[in-house]
Amino acid sequence: MFMRKVKQLFLALTVLPLSVGAVETHLSGFGSIIGTSILDGEGYWVEHPSGAGYYVEDDNVGLEIEEESLVGLQGRLQFTPEVSITGQVIMRGQSDWQPTMDQLYISYDVTNAWNTKFGKMRNPVYLYSDAMDIHYAFGWMRTPGVSYNLSAIDFDGLSAMYTGAWGEVSNRTIFYYGKVDKDPDPFLTELFINGEFSTQFTTGGVDENGNFFLQVEQRNTIENLWGISTEFYLDSWTLHLAFMEDSGDVGIATYSDGSTFEEEFPWRDFYDVAISYDDGNWIAITEWNQFKGVYTSYYVTFGKYISDWQVLLTYGNFQGEVKLGNGFVLPDESQVALDTFTISGRYDFAAGIAFKTELLFFKNENSLIVFDTDGDGEIESILLSIGFDFVF
Repeated sequence: MFMRKVKQLFLALTVLPLSVGAVETHLSGFGSIIGTSILDGEGYWVEHPSGAGYYVEDDNVGLEIEEESLVGLQGRLQFTPEVSITGQVIMRGQSDWQPTMDQLYISYDVTNAWNTKFGKMRNPVYLYSDAMDIHYAFGWMRTPGVSYNLSAIDFDGLSAMYTGAWGEVSNRTIFYYGKVDKDPDPFLTELFINGEFSTQFTTGGVDENGNFFLQVEQRNTIENLWGISTEFYLDSWTLHLAFMEDSGDVGIATYSDGSTFEEEFPWRDFYDVAISYDDGNWIAITEWNQFKGVYTSYYVTFGKYISDWQVLLTYGNFQGEVKLGNGFVLPDESQVALDTFTISGRYDFAAGIAFKTELLFFKNENSLIVFDTDGDGEIESILLSIGFDFVF
C-alpha cells in the first residue's frame, strides 16, 4: 500500500507539469525511516505539530517504525523567472501514509531583494522551521520536542521576504499575515485523546451511568495571525529572531456524544531567539521561545564533526504556563514541566543518505499525555531511536 501511494503521488506531480508545455518544472523529495524503542520508563511524546511521536510502554514491545517515518515530495512550476507555484505533499506513517498538502503557494520576485508569496506556507517562527520535516537537514534524529511544538506551524495567507547584505553580514527578513483552520488539529487531538480529556473539564455532561464523555477531536482556528522573522548570517554564525501574534484563537472540542465546547483566547504572543555556530568542525546551537499563556522552553546543543560522523549533546527544558481563555492560570502542580537530554549520532555514508541514532533521557514532573505508572511521582523514560534520512 505504501509503495503504491508513493508511485501515485509521484505520477501526479510529474505528469501534470508535462501538460503545460514550456513551463520549467522541478521535483525533489525527502524522507525519514525512524524506529524507536522504549528501553525503560513509562513513555514519551515527541510533540511534533503533526501529532507524531507518541510512545507508551504498553504499545511498544520492539522497534516502532511507522510512528515518525515519513516521505515528502516538493514540486515547483516556474512560469517566468519571477513567477512560480510550489507545492509540498507529505505522507506520514502515523497517518496510515495518507498524503496531505502541507504547502501550496504562488511566489513572485518583485525585485532582486524582495519576494512575495500567497497561499499555504510554513510559519517561520523557528530557526529550523523550513526543515522540521526534512530531517536530513540537521544532525538530531528530530527537532527538539521541548521547543518545536507550535500547533500553528502552517498558515494560509501572504508573506513578503527581504534578502540583503551589509558588508559581511547578510540578512533574511520575512513579514507575514494569515489565518489557521485545522479541522481537526492533529497535534491537539493527539494530546487531548491520549490525555483522556472529557466533559468533566468543560460541559460537565454525563451518560446514563454518570460517566463523562471522552473527547474525540479538537479543531483549532486563528482568525488573525501575523509576525516577523529575521535572520542574520556572518561566517559560521546565525542569529534568528521571531515574533508572532495571533488573535481570535478558538478551540472547539468534540466529545463522544457529539456535543462540543468552544473556548476563545483573545490574543497570544510568541517569541523565539536562536543562535547557532557551525564551522564544519564544532557545532553549537541554542534556542529559546515563549508562547505567552502556554509555555516557555529552551534547548542547548554542543557537537563535533568526527570524519563522516556528527555527534551532538542536547539538553532541553519545557515549563508550562497555561492560562485559560477565561483568564484562570493553572496551578503549578497542574503545569507540565519536563527535561530532556539526548546523545545524537549522524553518519553520512552516501550522497543524500544519512544514518542516525539517538539516545533520549526524559524526565517529566507532570504530563497531560504520559502517565506515572510506577507511582514514584515522576515520569522518567529512556528511548533509543535508529533511522535513515534521505533527500533526492
